Amino acid sequence: MCKIELPKKPKGSTHIYFETKNRGRLCKALVPIKDIDTLLGSVGEIWYAIAKKGRILQKFEPSYAWDGKEVEGLENNGKKKGKQKLQVQKR
Repeated sequence: MCKIELPKKPKGSTHIYFETKNRGRLCKALVPIKDIDTLLGSVGEIWYAIAKKGRILQKFEPSYAWDGKEVEGLENNGKKKGKQKLQVQKR
């Protein structure tokens, strides 16, 4: 199990929307929050979203910088408020 810290999700959000640039092209991904480990190793921006059948119904602001392992700048001076930890199994 690996632990990935994410900002507290907005009420009702079900997915994470991911965008990155690869050789000048915009690449996108939509993954369930519990499957965040599929984004390990990819650098880009993430948003929380509500999605159904592969369609984005609502995208929540703000976006967060994802460095391939964690959300950048997610320090609350040691406080746990505003964070959530997901335990995911490595595949």
